[in-house]
Amino acid sequence: MQADKDQSAADAKREEAKVRRLSDEIVALWATGKREDAEEKFEAALKQYPDSELLKSLHLMAFRILSRANLPNEADQHLEIFVNNAIGLAAKDPAAVEELTFKLGALAQLLAQQDGPDAAVALLDAFANRATKMDGANAELKSSILTEKIILLGKSGKAEDGRALVAEHIAAAKLAIDTDPTSLKAFYQMSSALKNREVLETFLKGGDREAAWTELSDFLDGQARAHPDNKAITMRFLNEHSIRAGYLIQTSPDAAEVVLKRIADFRVKEGANVKVPEFIDRELTQIKKRIADSRGRE
Repeated sequence: MQADKDQSAADAKREEAKVRRLSDEIVALWATGKREDAEEKFEAALKQYPDSELLKSLHLMAFRILSRANLPNEADQHLEIFVNNAIGLAAKDPAAVEELTFKLGALAQLLAQQDGPDAAVALLDAFANRATKMDGANAELKSSILTEKIILLGKSGKAEDGRALVAEHIAAAKLAIDTDPTSLKAFYQMSSALKNREVLETFLKGGDREAAWTELSDFLDGQARAHPDNKAITMRFLNEHSIRAGYLIQTSPDAAEVVLKRIADFRVKEGANVKVPEFIDRELTQIKKRIADSRGRE
């Protein structure tokens, strides 16, 4: 029995080694300009090992190499396959969306560093376009992709492109709210758009994060006061403000305290009957203590 298990493990390792060698050979062919040979070997390898995630990931490698070789049509074909494979996994398992977006953000930053921001934007746009056709978790995925794109534009110093993109999504969110002020979907759309503006301004050199935060804070505060019985809205308000207060402790305790006062004012007025989760109360108590400690060191 144990011998059979040992043999199976040994066989699996040999197969993994074969796949790695095939992968290295395919990449070498692409890298040396032998595109037809690479494509032929890649196609055969995928037929032999159709479930190999390593081989499937080579579609992205092909996209990068072919893009550098100024072969956009061939490059885009591989990018489309890579995106479809990744999106397909998320469509089957909504829990995979979070993992996918995490990997996508890291991948976009890597592409931006190695191949330039345009290559990374192309990757994110391909994912966004495919996500619109995906059932289930597409809204969450699209929102995450948009945030990654805005971070990328901010880090790349593309202020005009980033601000135009954010303005477009804020305008769409405003239209959704004007159409149905009670729509939770519209609320999430606007709060996400305003959060993305804050994210963008954070990464832009000379960006006005304070103005962006004020706009987000005012929106969430107004929505929480108008809908104190809506747990999703009040939790978004409380979470964003507690995160902001925690961020400000070291640099500006006074500003952190202003944020806490906004929470306290809500809780004694419109939100008096709102049941705040214990972990939020613990976090707010800790923030107050840290503010006091910070002032004690001044």
